[in-house]
Amino acid sequence: MAREYAHLLDQVVILNAPHERAMPTHLIKHLTQLVRSSYGVFFQLRGLPEKLISLSNWKVGITMLESSSLTHAFSEEDLKLYRQAWSKPNAMKAMINWYRANMKSMTRPDLPAKVALPTLLIWGAQDQFLGKELAGKSSQFIEEGRLVFLENGTHWVHLEEADKVNALIAKFI
Repeated sequence: MAREYAHLLDQVVILNAPHERAMPTHLIKHLTQLVRSSYGVFFQLRGLPEKLISLSNWKVGITMLESSSLTHAFSEEDLKLYRQAWSKPNAMKAMINWYRANMKSMTRPDLPAKVALPTLLIWGAQDQFLGKELAGKSSQFIEEGRLVFLENGTHWVHLEEADKVNALIAKFI
């Protein structure tokens, strides 16, 4: 959005999401990140991820959330709501399709490489999917930006460190 439709935005806040151009070269040079991101390759298989994640009342999805977050990130009520949302027709397919589309857009040469807008990149340093090094690599594609690591946060930093994330965003905007 920030590269293709920059004219629609004033500034950008990103939470634990790498720049598309940073990812391919980083994967090649860092085997650890390749392993961490292997779920993205699995998600390219049509139909299989949706089916496996849905088994046993969404146990795989719930286990993924719980094992990749701090213990207080998801309440039992949250997990119940996730199960309800995932159970809606084609909901899981739509979520996984984001990863499928994202893989295709990683190397689009028609987009500017750099984000020209003021950007705040907030990164949970304990993210088991996206390493800190990838945050640094991603920040190189931002012309005017700031990278902030929240040392105790994971991939779900917006839930685990909500007060800090909100304060950073409020100060930025």
